[in-house]
Order: sequence, then structure tokens, then C-alpha cells
Amino acid sequence: MGHGMGMPSIGIYSYELFHFFGVENIIRLGSAGALNAKLKLGDIVIGLSAYTNSAYVKSFGFDGNLAPCCSFELLENAVKNGRKLGFNIQCGPIYSSDVFYSESNDSLITVIFGVYDNARRMLKNEEQFMLSSLVIVGSWVENMYITTTLFKRIQSTSLKSKIVTKILEQKDYLSQVIEAVELLDEGDNVFVTELLQSLNAINKVYSDFGDRLLSEKDVHDLEIEIEKVRTQIIKVN
Repeated sequence: MGHGMGMPSIGIYSYELFHFFGVENIIRLGSAGALNAKLKLGDIVIGLSAYTNSAYVKSFGFDGNLAPCCSFELLENAVKNGRKLGFNIQCGPIYSSDVFYSESNDSLITVIFGVYDNARRMLKNEEQFMLSSLVIVGSWVENMYITTTLFKRIQSTSLKSKIVTKILEQKDYLSQVIEAVELLDEGDNVFVTELLQSLNAINKVYSDFGDRLLSEKDVHDLEIEIEKVRTQIIKVN
């Protein structure tokens, strides 16, 4: 059934289905624009996590940037079965906005920056540490990919400076991501071992930057290494 456009509309439909019609599960399918230029028309995107600039969630008493992650087991099964059927499956974070047309990238940048803080808090939560580690790695890599890719398209000097600052901050977050993967690396999983090597390659790029202010070439060098890890994760999925 159709639910109209926008979060308030799906909010009404889902509330009534859950509360008045005995529905227990809803699977939403829809179309969307792409922030990644490599996505093609007809690609199927399965969301690792969902981000928004909407104030809609605040009506439920949630004060903060909600960025829920999917069930890894459900994600894994959906990707494997979709590819068996021959569909072009892509995985990554999904961004929903109240604004359909916008002249500014500021709202997207704000959401991306918020993701890093969410990742850091989850990595510090020992009760969820092992469960969330691989999901956090994928989210961190995807959002770094979006950030470095977006960087070259931005004309505003002040916004570029803000992004450079955030990119530099990621060296500390990357160390936490690497520590998370190291705990998973017992030498018997080729993917985890190779993922750790790729993350250390990104860390080396950061180390080569030293204390200098990043140039466009520096950001591009980082983008290349990020894309390698991203491709590695997508191929396994």
C-alpha cells in the first residue's frame, strides 16, 4: 500500500496499522535520490543505519540525533539472497530530510558529523561492543567516504575548513575502530584480517599528514584508501 510522501505521512499510516489493524511488522520499500555518484538507477539500497535532520522524532520525547542501526543478521540475509536473485545490492547509511530541494550542504554535513559522535559512544559501550563493532566500522567507512567525496564538490572555503577539521578528528576515532577490529581478529577470519590491514593503511595516510593543514590532494589520498576499504566491505556483503 502507498503511504504518501514524507515522515509525517508514513508516521500516520504506520501508527494506525500497528495500533488499529493488528499489524506486527512493516517493510517499507521506496525510491530515493543518491548522495553517492556511483549509485545507478535501479540499484537496491539496503540501509545500514538511518539519519535525519527532521524534528519529527522530537515529538516522541527523543532529544538528540537518532541514528538507529539495522539488524546485522537481517542485513546479511537480505544482501545474500538479493544477490543470489541477481539484483544489484548496495549497502550504506540512509539520510532523510524535511527539505526536498536545498541550496545548502550544511544540513547533510551536520548529520555526517553527528554520526562520528554516535559511533564513538557506541564503541565505548562495553555491553554492545562486540555486536556493534563491524556495523560501526561499516558506518564509519561509509560516512568518511561521503565526506571526502563531498569535499571536492564544495565551493565554500569556510565549509571546506570545517570539513577538514572534522576529517582530522577522525584519526582518534579511527584508532578506536581499529581497536574494535583487533578484538575480533583471531587469525581465523580472512575478511577481518584484511579489513584490519586496510584500516591500518588509512591510519598510515593520517600519520603522513603530520600536523600540516590538509590540502585537496591530501583529502583525495585519504578518499582513495577509504574507497578501497569500502569496496572490500561491499564485496563481502
